[in-house]
Amino acid sequence: MTGSHDHQGQALVRCAVLGCGNVGSALISLLVNGRDEIRKRSGIDLEIAGVAVRDTAKERPLLPDALSRELFTDDPFALVDDSSVDVVVELIGGISPAGQVIDRAIASGKSVVSANKELLATRGADLVATAASAGVDLLYEAAVAGAIPIVRLLSESLAVEQVYRVAGIMNGTTNYVLTSMSEDGIGYEEALSRAQSLGLAESDPTADVDGHDAAAKVAILSSIAYSCDVRLDDIAREGITGVRAVDVEYARQLGYVIKLLAIAESVAEPGAAPGAAQPARSVAVPSVANSGAIAGGNTRDITVAGNAIMSTGGAVVSTGGAVDGQVSGNQSGDQLGDQLVNMPEISVRVYPAMVPVSHPLASVRGAYNAVYVEGMSCGQIMLYGQGAGGVPTASAVLGDLVDAATRRLAGHRPYGSSIPVRRVAPRARISPPDRLRCAWYLNMDVTDRPGVLASVAQVFGDNDISIRSMEQVGMGDEARLVFVTHEALEGNVQRTLTELRQLDVVEDVGGILRVFGA
Repeated sequence: MTGSHDHQGQALVRCAVLGCGNVGSALISLLVNGRDEIRKRSGIDLEIAGVAVRDTAKERPLLPDALSRELFTDDPFALVDDSSVDVVVELIGGISPAGQVIDRAIASGKSVVSANKELLATRGADLVATAASAGVDLLYEAAVAGAIPIVRLLSESLAVEQVYRVAGIMNGTTNYVLTSMSEDGIGYEEALSRAQSLGLAESDPTADVDGHDAAAKVAILSSIAYSCDVRLDDIAREGITGVRAVDVEYARQLGYVIKLLAIAESVAEPGAAPGAAQPARSVAVPSVANSGAIAGGNTRDITVAGNAIMSTGGAVVSTGGAVDGQVSGNQSGDQLGDQLVNMPEISVRVYPAMVPVSHPLASVRGAYNAVYVEGMSCGQIMLYGQGAGGVPTASAVLGDLVDAATRRLAGHRPYGSSIPVRRVAPRARISPPDRLRCAWYLNMDVTDRPGVLASVAQVFGDNDISIRSMEQVGMGDEARLVFVTHEALEGNVQRTLTELRQLDVVEDVGGILRVFGA
């Protein structure tokens, strides 16, 4: 496309907007009300060629009066097939028909802007490769964290950075709920109800509170950061429905806040070659604080347990899961082999975690989002802002739209997307969850009798888990032990939990949370 010109001599680019929900309505308002400003700042006249909606007769009071209702259609494919359309903006959401619409747009030689995290987390690598082959752009900044430009940061500014970790608060609903529980001392159900009354949570909040939304977003970011194909089904996921008010309070007393984190990180140690094995770790002798109220919980018991717990972790050889790489037409078997050998094994997961109050992510309150990046050269970077909502998300869509229009007018080869397009992105090497290494918090109710602490500590020691701290809360029938461990393999922790539940001195194993950044 060389571009036509409007009556003012500006380059004219026609776009089709598919979907008129909160984001679509906000984008249309930005395009109509800000058309002159966009023209002045970008040199491009963005014109709406049509708007696809489900019901053309529905009243839409939030749309600007200057928008002609003749532009509405209930056939998105007709807009995609319109030869006068240059860029398609897909805001339908979901897998179908959005996927078919994007396929058709790319096949028609049109660049695509999308905010569809579910589709991109499911078919992203395939769509990227198809767009690259067709010589068009597929841009999706708005699919992750609203107006926060994290996709652009990872794909452009940090394109050749060795990224150790991408971690973030990527769902505003859950962050609002957890913030309310922490600051107002209320339970999960009350905090969720408050979020729903404010319009910050859907009537069916499952996608948010069970971690599906955050998982889709971290699948997209990890694909970019590690140049591979990470899909939604690859993500180990836990939501916040099991977080209790008592856990939030214990976290506060210990110097932490609880956040739902989405994390992608290389299994290799910082500075090691991608895919390198994790070196052996020395696990420290536990430091245990005990009030002595539990019979048998004396220094001698702790010392014996400490000797059992102290261990040296063996090397963890990261062989990873199945690699489902595909060879593109101009890629040899040797090239693919080099690509797979050099690809890091990564851990990608979503779960509630205790974050130290000193960590930047701990200060992210309410419905805000933040993404924290750690890399070899860039060090530590955090982006913070509104991660959802019609207007912030529409702002990101508009940025991509201007970008796509500019590149088409200039005749540039597109990026295709954030995932490198020189070859088909191979399937990610996902580290099994049981090889995840982190610190843990857990509490348990125990009976008041001699040897309790020794029995519990022995289970930790038998599974190579070192205790960082222990606090006893209450006495007699109300006795509760609160533990924070040193870093340990998840597989060992899960075995420990199973064995603790089988002890006759343990009445209940309550809150269990991973500790981030410890």
